[in-house]
Amino acid sequence: GNGAQIHVQQTNGNGTQGVSLAIASLVVTAGTTATIVATYSGALAQVTANVYTITGYNSATPVASSGNEVASGDPSTTANVTATGVAVGLWAGTSGTQAGVTLAGLFTENYDANSSTSRVASAHQGGLSAETPRTFSGTSTMTAETIVAATWS
Repeated sequence: GNGAQIHVQQTNGNGTQGVSLAIASLVVTAGTTATIVATYSGALAQVTANVYTITGYNSATPVASSGNEVASGDPSTTANVTATGVAVGLWAGTSGTQAGVTLAGLFTENYDANSSTSRVASAHQGGLSAETPRTFSGTSTMTAETIVAATWS
């Protein structure tokens, strides 16, 4: 099979707890199904995967991608967006107790409580206006927060 390319990856460790996020893409030119396999180099407590289809885009290479992590406070990152662009963003946090998150810069689509001590949220938006740069952020009371974003045109 074909391998996807990782465009941005961000890891944040907080003692024995930590979060790692990545955005990867692959152009599929034929067929209607795909098998997705992720290989990890260490043990994981939880894994969440989100899959998006971007129709009409011929390149797996994003216009921009970025990531940020914080030990406390709220992370943000920026990425340039072209006219009619598409953006995908991911946020994750971990701490002693579970808390909510508010994402800004994209429509929040998926919000999972992976365990009693972690959360992950994903978002995407298409048909964007050009913006240099666009800010993506997550606000939460959790610690060890991480955010990544990528945009395509």
